[in-house]
Parts: sequence; C-alpha cells; structure tokens
Amino acid sequence: MRFALAVLVALSVASLAHAQASAKVNAPQSCAWSSSEIPNIQPSPQRVIVAPAVAATALIHRIEPQYPADASLEGTMVLCAIIAKDGTIESLAYVSGPALLIKAVFDAVKGWQYKPTLVDGKPVEVETKIFVDLKRPAKGKQSGSETDTAATTK
Repeated sequence: MRFALAVLVALSVASLAHAQASAKVNAPQSCAWSSSEIPNIQPSPQRVIVAPAVAATALIHRIEPQYPADASLEGTMVLCAIIAKDGTIESLAYVSGPALLIKAVFDAVKGWQYKPTLVDGKPVEVETKIFVDLKRPAKGKQSGSETDTAATTK
C-alpha cells in the first residue's frame, strides 16, 4: 500500500515538473509592443445595461395591456427586456408579477417603441427592466389603448 502511494506521488511530481517545463518552453519571450505595433482597437459595446428609469425616458410609444375581463389581480409586472438598435422590443423575459397576466402584458409591451440609444453616435442594444403597473380598469373604461407616454417605473 505504501509502495503504491509512493509511486503515485512520484508520478504526480514528474507530471507537474513536465507541465512546468512545457509551459516555460511555450511561454512568449515578451509581451511588450512598440508603439507602432499596438493595434488601434476602439471597443464598441453591442449592448448596454440601462436603469429602468432611464430607459423609460426613451419610451415614445406605449400600448396598455388588455386586462382580461375575468381577471381580478392587480400588481406590478417586472420584465427583463432587450431593446433592439432601432428601439423595438427584441426579447422579453418574465421576472415577477401576477403570472395570470403575462400574456396580456407581453402582447402589449412587444409593441412598445423606444428612441434608439446611441453610444459614440452609433445605436446599441439596451438591456433593462420594465415595470408595468396593472390595475383593473374602471367599469366602462376600456384597456388596451395606445399612448405616447413614458413607461411606469419604480
């Protein structure tokens, strides 16, 4: 048993020494570049994360959710959204809120339009959270209307 353990330790040490020697052989001589060799790379984000209140100020067209006639729930629906470079909703994901109202809220929010977000003068995608306050419509009042106002945020 001791002999097997000694052989295992010896093999491990030999393997580690070989790996270190290989790493030294393959290591670059120097990472220093002369100023003429440095590539002129300007990082450009493809997507930025924006606070919900900031994203709400860019909302230019909002469709109110169609509140289901048989629903009695109220609350705030929270969604994670990707807003495309052109300001349309690219994708939505449910985070929290009245689950029975997901379809109504998704159907409405998919039609929202935002001003494009620019970074260095170029449009970028935006990742943000959207808060939609849901209240039962007053009797005789119809939900599902389109408005050109800012989104409800928290």
